[in-house]
Amino acid sequence: MIRNEEHLRRLAERFTSAAMGGSWEHALSGLAEATGAPRAQLIGVGSDAAVPFNWITDLDPEALLEWLDIDGPDPRANARVRTGLLAREMADTIDPEFATDEDLRSAVYKLYRKYGINQSCQTTLVRQPGFVVGMAVLQGEKEGPVQAPARRAFRTLAGHARAAIALQVAMEEQAPELIAGGFESVNVAAFICDRNGFVRALTPSAEKIVSQQRHLSLARGRLKAATAKDETRLARAIAEAGAPWPAIPVSQELLIHAPGVSRPLQLQVAPLPKRDHAFRFHAATLVVARAARAPDERGAMLQSQYGLTPAETEIALALARGQSLGEISIRRGVAVGTLRSQLKSVFGKLGVSRQAQLAARVNEL
Repeated sequence: MIRNEEHLRRLAERFTSAAMGGSWEHALSGLAEATGAPRAQLIGVGSDAAVPFNWITDLDPEALLEWLDIDGPDPRANARVRTGLLAREMADTIDPEFATDEDLRSAVYKLYRKYGINQSCQTTLVRQPGFVVGMAVLQGEKEGPVQAPARRAFRTLAGHARAAIALQVAMEEQAPELIAGGFESVNVAAFICDRNGFVRALTPSAEKIVSQQRHLSLARGRLKAATAKDETRLARAIAEAGAPWPAIPVSQELLIHAPGVSRPLQLQVAPLPKRDHAFRFHAATLVVARAARAPDERGAMLQSQYGLTPAETEIALALARGQSLGEISIRRGVAVGTLRSQLKSVFGKLGVSRQAQLAARVNEL
């Protein structure tokens, strides 16, 4: 329980620290400490039952997987989610006030009893169109219903949690502009996109490309390539870079063509750093555009500066474009083992030890 004003100040500071890049688990642990509950939770739920985050302290990860398997996010199956979607902001409720007998017999509440979280006090902290953020303290049969002193402590810290969420959301919404501003200072044509290709921010140089050139355009806020083939490749690269766990951890290089224009536009598509505890930061992909070099320019530089053979040069350029060894093996008709031997030689000549480092070195040329 909250012991005094100093104790409350320290617990409240945990939420501010979480919003500024700290740990939400640490803040939630403070909430559990203040209320005497074994666990605390912060959850985001969309109107389509999507759950972008669900953080619960000191809970077996298997519980969350089982919860998803039994449609735990579905408000039709879960009284807590249903109540959270409908409740007014900052109104706290406990399970006996909203869970019906039918709810208590449901698969969701059987799971809650199994893991000792069938008693709760919860509130809706933030409501936006189609999306809410809820907070709760959770306990089981041993602790019984959340009592009045714990509810008072919960209400007190809920205000601090709500303010921290508003702060973090504001910072996340500004992140695309801040990133674009950094690239603008060095005159780089950069697009900050979400994984669906919608541009959240762009630099003046990038704006000039979509307004004065024919390779790229903005269609209802989405970055589009001029040809259907390039559009498919661009959309795939942006989606892969923007995935929660990118399948391709290094940047991909694309050459985008325009009808009637001889020289293509070179794009680098790369994932932006992802924060572990993010609410609404949609911008996940960086697309940098520049005039394409002459086709053999980088290859010539690799051979003249680093002494790569023509075969080694082709492998290095292909890896820099995001191709896998398997893809290169098929295209060149060479065994993967042979490629690995050649790649080892390339690593030695360029002074790198990993494919990601190789791609970065080549793309710096």
